Amino acid sequence: MFSRVLVIDGDHADLVTTSKMLTAIHQVEICAETTNFTLAVSQVNRCNPDFVFCAVGANLDAECATIAKIREQHPTMRIVCIGDRSDSQSILKCFRSGADEFLMKPLQEDELRQVFQRLQIRIPAPVVEEEKAAPSGKVLAVWGSRGGCGATTIACNLAFDLAYRGPTILADFHEHQGDLALFFDLKPNFSLQDIWGNGDRIDEALVESVTLTTDHGLKLLLQPPERHPGQIHPEELVVLMRVLQTKYSYVVVDIGHDEEMAKLFLPFLHQIYLVVNQNLPSLYLASQKIRELKTLGFATDNVQVLVNAYSKRGAVTRQHIHKALGTGNLILIREDSRAVVSAINRGIPLRVLSRRGKAARDIAQLAGQIAGPLPKNNRPLLKRSLLPRLLVSHDACVEATQ
Repeated sequence: MFSRVLVIDGDHADLVTTSKMLTAIHQVEICAETTNFTLAVSQVNRCNPDFVFCAVGANLDAECATIAKIREQHPTMRIVCIGDRSDSQSILKCFRSGADEFLMKPLQEDELRQVFQRLQIRIPAPVVEEEKAAPSGKVLAVWGSRGGCGATTIACNLAFDLAYRGPTILADFHEHQGDLALFFDLKPNFSLQDIWGNGDRIDEALVESVTLTTDHGLKLLLQPPERHPGQIHPEELVVLMRVLQTKYSYVVVDIGHDEEMAKLFLPFLHQIYLVVNQNLPSLYLASQKIRELKTLGFATDNVQVLVNAYSKRGAVTRQHIHKALGTGNLILIREDSRAVVSAINRGIPLRVLSRRGKAARDIAQLAGQIAGPLPKNNRPLLKRSLLPRLLVSHDACVEATQ
């Protein structure tokens, strides 16, 4: 089956080049070409192509306005932007306008083939409004009793293990810290900052455009590493969580140790994992948090206390924790500091470093309790060397001193 393509490019030479590359691909037919953006929408309406390839960069505002008009009039049409500007703001603006893909010039034949394959699979089927699936994903919050208790470590590794059992996304709502990307050795170009302020424009396409994917298939929504986080409006959070719960089976949120952030999430949460350590300050702050949850009417049956870096020899015993917090069963993540630190330094999950590690096995057991056993044919990848990461860090340090 042929895919009919319309090409829009203000530069005639680039237009010819793009059309030649497209026609070289099997089962692609150029149904129309134009260098005039003012005529683009009418051309699309007349030809009704399967794909629109639109060059951007000369006048981004006008070009994105054209994309938005095409998307408004043709919700299922597949729109691919092509350009030579690699800055994140320009690319994000294209996605917000309605683009499905963004390709850099000069175009590569392999990339073009991959785009056609992906987008042909993603042809949306007509959906009756009443038949839309209700959001069903479970929202699991990891909440630290205090800073430094290991909540982010737990969130990252729990989400990693859940991702092997079903579609999972990890969202970093530990504001002003923004270090979750380090746990996966990532340098994000997009973040939650790019979602806030969009109001009713927040949808699956926008969220997907700022979502990162790790080497192991886990999806991430991260905090901006070098900027102050934007203000979270409750009505926008409702829309975002609806998108995430519709698309993913498990939504893991790292909310740090802040009580106000926890209050924002209470309406969405299925389970809270309250992370404590075997020391009195941690238990004191955890007891305050549990008391606050009871005051707010949150079912304490949905709060599980997770003891991180647990040691049988700890001065604060399990009995002490039970008595201090008035909880039932405790989730114990055994002390395994050497493996934990090594995994963080490498930017890999614990299960990739070693499946036999104590902490890795305990977190995997928790994931199994939530989502069932790990499929035998779905195992984590082997560990990576620390050397490349150290070399990158060394190069960055040298560059900073020059």
